[in-house]
Amino acid sequence: MIDQSFLAALRDYIAGSGLGAGYLLPEYILLAAAVVSLLVSLGGSGLQPVVRLLAIGGALLAAGSGWGLPSVLPDQSVWAGMLHPDRVSVLVRVPVCLLTGLLLGVWPRPHLRGETAMLILIMGFSVCLMSMATQLMMMFMALEFASICGYLLAGFHRQTARQAEASVKYLLYGMVSAALSLYGFSWLYGLTGSLMPGDPDFTTTWGWQHGLMLVLGLSGILFKISAVPFHFWAPDVYEGVSWHTATLLALLPKAGGILLLMRLSASLYAGGGWAFPVSDGLAAVAILSMTLGNLAALSQQHLRRMMAYAGIAQAGYLLLGILAAHPGGMTATLFYLLIYTGMTGGAFLLLDALGQVRGREDLAGLAGLGKKFPLAATALTICLTALVGLPPTAGFIGKWQLISSLLDTRTALSPGWAIGLAVAAILNTVLSLFFYFRIPIQLFLRSSDEPITGSWRGSYLIPAYALAVLVLGLGMVGFDRILDFIAGVMWNF
Repeated sequence: MIDQSFLAALRDYIAGSGLGAGYLLPEYILLAAAVVSLLVSLGGSGLQPVVRLLAIGGALLAAGSGWGLPSVLPDQSVWAGMLHPDRVSVLVRVPVCLLTGLLLGVWPRPHLRGETAMLILIMGFSVCLMSMATQLMMMFMALEFASICGYLLAGFHRQTARQAEASVKYLLYGMVSAALSLYGFSWLYGLTGSLMPGDPDFTTTWGWQHGLMLVLGLSGILFKISAVPFHFWAPDVYEGVSWHTATLLALLPKAGGILLLMRLSASLYAGGGWAFPVSDGLAAVAILSMTLGNLAALSQQHLRRMMAYAGIAQAGYLLLGILAAHPGGMTATLFYLLIYTGMTGGAFLLLDALGQVRGREDLAGLAGLGKKFPLAATALTICLTALVGLPPTAGFIGKWQLISSLLDTRTALSPGWAIGLAVAAILNTVLSLFFYFRIPIQLFLRSSDEPITGSWRGSYLIPAYALAVLVLGLGMVGFDRILDFIAGVMWNF
């Protein structure tokens, strides 16, 4: 148990130092854990178990410290107005810290060295910053912190030319998108004289040229969530890296990008900055991401490549609530983001374990494994059913909320765009059924005489089983309370 009195005393002490860290205690704990993990690893490979415990403990301590933050959060911002640690950020930062701890816990033992733990913790720290960023340069820096960690993690443990190629592609695409973002943000500063999207003066003279530069500035965010047309890196990188690295890239950066878009949408909508060409451009991006992602996934045989294209489609779904630009849409987006994390994390962990049984990463390698490992295959089927958006899973509730937010009378979109996006989401949900369910068909309805040559790590899958139960259980009970709670927090977002 984490001693809440100790955390409160530590928070009060640091707040008195003038760093504003009484409100940013989870972030400081993550940074401290990253530094300590790296320093301890210098003692030799025999200290790897200690490094793992320190890193996981730091992530869990950061999550625990976040529970007490809502009662002490100020209305004003901290760090010279660059961060706003409001109730929404608290709602997000605790799950982000927990997710960081989960990723550290399931990372293969030989590969979790001090520098690896440090990078994962710093990426979690960066996503927490994204959830609070209210200034364009802070948004950019938080994005780049996460990007640099991703580049390094993708390049670790290179054993083949394909893996080296994947890491280089990720770096090059990331550099281009970062340059476009910085160029767009610099133009916005020149046009408005401000870096604060929430400042009333930021949108006083807003015109189409401002919107065009904002679209350019959004390039880096769209790259992080692998949305069209900044999606080209995802299939090659996912295929080239290991399963645990792909899991991290599918979860933390995408969550951070969506949270940044939510901040921008909330700040700019009131001043008219979310109008043409921003909303129309993002609506087109959402439709293209859903459609191209699902169509490309239909023909894939490599499992990680298939899930990469599926992630592109999921980015399109996550944009729907942001485009609605009202509290109901933001509530639906945050709920679906939480559910997406559970169902995607569970699916990746289970696919990793089942693929190692035969040492294969293609669809045919799963043939007949449902009969040999029924529990894992059933849990995987639950996660995939949630990703499709079928009842009785929480994925169905999430997609229903997203589509409903588009058709709400408060939506910021024109009726044509709102109806078009809703129809595209429904049609693409049907389309996704045809590739997601290729996996259960292989598991349960196909057979193979290929021998089992790999190892089976049952204890490694305990978190995956828990996530599968969560996405199934929340689809039947409890989802209404979670939605009401999120809606209460989002009301003043």
